[in-house]
Amino acid sequence: MEKAAKYYKLSANQGEARSQYNLRVCYADLSKALQWLQKATKQQCIPTIVKLSDASLSGAFASVGYTKDSARAKNLHKQALI
Repeated sequence: MEKAAKYYKLSANQGEARSQYNLRVCYADLSKALQWLQKATKQQCIPTIVKLSDASLSGAFASVGYTKDSARAKNLHKQALI
């Protein structure tokens, strides 16, 4: 996993949205995982948008301030469909 994380991070730091999305699983720290998901979302990475929409419904990142929010989930879901 360390080697994968190293290469994902190199690519993610260069703006590669899929690497930003994939890098989230390399972190036990939810705030870092959320940061990478948010970066990829800004680049319209559909799997990331869906993941954040789901997290908005479930509260999966609530412990780091990304609380349940059905309106945000709905907006993200619409964004993924565009």
